Amino acid sequence: MGLAACGSSGPSGSSAGSSAKGLTMWALNDQTILKESVDAYNKDHPDEKITLRLFANDDYKQKLRVAFGANQAPDIFFSWGGGALDDYVKAGKVDALTAAEANTDRFTPSVMQSATFDGKVYGVPANGLAPVVLYYNKKVLADAGVEPPKTYADLLAAVKKLKGKGVMPLSLAANSKWPTLMYLEYLLDRQGGSQVFSKIASGDASAWKDASVPSR
Repeated sequence: MGLAACGSSGPSGSSAGSSAKGLTMWALNDQTILKESVDAYNKDHPDEKITLRLFANDDYKQKLRVAFGANQAPDIFFSWGGGALDDYVKAGKVDALTAAEANTDRFTPSVMQSATFDGKVYGVPANGLAPVVLYYNKKVLADAGVEPPKTYADLLAAVKKLKGKGVMPLSLAANSKWPTLMYLEYLLDRQGGSQVFSKIASGDASAWKDASVPSR
């Protein structure tokens, strides 16, 4: 999500040459399209340029929290939607977007829910929506007599059959922790539905006892 911070003065260490009228923008690394967009904007707006800073994923959240705590937050920044964004909204750290700024008609309504609180929109999708896929080993499935699953029900049946053959049905490399969390979130949403998911995001401790929540 792309967001706008309120009352920010820009991070310390911003690139030299950014004007007093300019904006600071923070995002994650590997943003070729974003960099091209900022360059194009700066070319057309030489008196109010955007100073873009990019960060590694693992350090980004901490640096953002420190910047907000020191009142040196960027004017525009990338963040995750849902609970992560709600924390900034409740703390009064971000401004709601106007209808013209958000231009929500460009996006699927369900996508905008993660950036909408109390009827106000605080961000727009910045990196697109990417599907999460599972790869399968053809030989392992063939040896176990399992057809490649095409539906969630097929996947559950395949998992059961593979376990019966003594094969670990699913595995994740998990070099970084956050991609693993994504799979757990999807499973929780599928098994428990949006109600359980929303309770956890809102801090309702009772939701952790729901049968759909994976045990450790």
